[in-house]
Amino acid sequence: MRIDADGQFSVNDKTVDPLDLEGVLQDRIKSAGDTPILVMHVDQRVPAGVTVGVLDIAKRNKWKVIIATRPK
Repeated sequence: MRIDADGQFSVNDKTVDPLDLEGVLQDRIKSAGDTPILVMHVDQRVPAGVTVGVLDIAKRNKWKVIIATRPK
């Protein structure tokens, strides 16, 4: 999943309404296999509270989280 600098959420390059994010992620992660892992790509300009909100979704669903960064 990705959160861009404008605060737009996307999953597999498809824009997702923030209110639908948890359901979309649940469906996507279920179809991915046995190990529930959420890979997050978050622009550095996104407020920390937005990122924490997604982390709360992951915690509630017992998913492992990887926060991917772009090399300098």
